[in-house]
This record gives sequence, structure tokens and C-alpha cells, in this order.
Amino acid sequence: MMDKVAFAAYMAYWKFKQRVMRLGQEEDGMETIETVILIAIAVIIGVALLEILTKNFGGNDQGVIGYVFDKIKTKIDELFA
Repeated sequence: MMDKVAFAAYMAYWKFKQRVMRLGQEEDGMETIETVILIAIAVIIGVALLEILTKNFGGNDQGVIGYVFDKIKTKIDELFA
């Protein structure tokens, strides 16, 4: 009886070990899907940041970047005027 239990436990261990080794060697495909999703999210965030930085902000048609440089220009003009 104990021999059968020990043999069943050993076979379960062996099958588990084989599955883990197979997963380590095979391309799961999940990594590819995760990579595509991460790239898509990065592109969406990049486009959103570009929209925020270059579109209308604070009455300036050049976006946040233009707004900041306009403020810098105004301060420099006030300093040298």
C-alpha cells in the first residue's frame, strides 16, 4: 500500500516537473500579447501627452510648451525693459 502511495506521489512530482520544464522552454504566446498591449498603452499615453503639450492651453494656441516659453519671454522682456 505504501509503495503505491509513494509511487503516485513520485509520478505527480515527475509530471509537475516536466510541465514546468516544458513551460520554460516553449513560447507561451502570452508574452507576445502582453508586449503588444504594453506598446499600445505607451502609444496612447504618448499621443495624449503630445496633445496636452501642443494644443490650446491658457489662451495660447501652442499648448503648454508655447505657454511656458511665452511666460519666459514675458519675464525676460520685463527684466530688460
